[in-house]
Amino acid sequence: VLVDGVRMNDTSSASGDFDFSSLLVTDIERIEVVRGPQSTMWGSDAIGGVINIITRKGEGRPAGQVFAEGGSYDTWRLGGSLRGTSGDTRYAVSGSWLDTGGFSRVDRNIGATERDGSEIATLSGNIGRKISENYDIELTGQYSDSQADTDPSLSNRAGDGEAYSQRKVTSLQLNNRFSQPDGRLQHRASVFFSNTDRVFSNMRQAQPHSVFDGQSYGIEYQGDAELAGGTLTAGTRQQIDQANGSRRGGNRPTIREFDAR
Repeated sequence: VLVDGVRMNDTSSASGDFDFSSLLVTDIERIEVVRGPQSTMWGSDAIGGVINIITRKGEGRPAGQVFAEGGSYDTWRLGGSLRGTSGDTRYAVSGSWLDTGGFSRVDRNIGATERDGSEIATLSGNIGRKISENYDIELTGQYSDSQADTDPSLSNRAGDGEAYSQRKVTSLQLNNRFSQPDGRLQHRASVFFSNTDRVFSNMRQAQPHSVFDGQSYGIEYQGDAELAGGTLTAGTRQQIDQANGSRRGGNRPTIREFDAR
């Protein structure tokens, strides 16, 4: 899963999954889905396909919007965005917040009453500048903080209780695009970084807190040459992934408290 070309899969997870629940559609321009093996372009992880989520870029005169929504289960959603251009510089920034009181994941027909709410905050932005006719630079970034209550067990009323998860995701990418004067040879060089912090707490366990932290960073180059019979693409990517995890006791903490220890 890519967001503006940045791989967002969780390196601290054995399955390398992506939490789609933390993705709000406020600033998404389009979603590209490529099925089948794509290891030639995206590496050995892309054996089943690639999902590329592309956010809106700044264009035209500066324009902004704000919105507020409300619904059942004490659900509220707020957000806003600003995008536009100034000379050769384009920019776009957006943020949103979603909060819901929720309901118990355990069937209420068997007496479950404890509500499992959630809260998601997101911030994304990009700024780019056309340095010359043949050179363009762009910085993109995303941040999300999702928190959710859950239940230790779903099998019976006794499973209705306090469990909690939190996930923070941060990503940055700097893109440099330059081409030959005739446009037949184009280059893209990128530096990228992403970080995922996760905490899962089940207060019924002796060591109730599971903490995971993962980072991915590296550099990438892609070159495209326009030939008489089509386009020839070549590239290289150096990526470093690292992760760690632990179990701890104590009261329910936040990710910030774990980072400070």
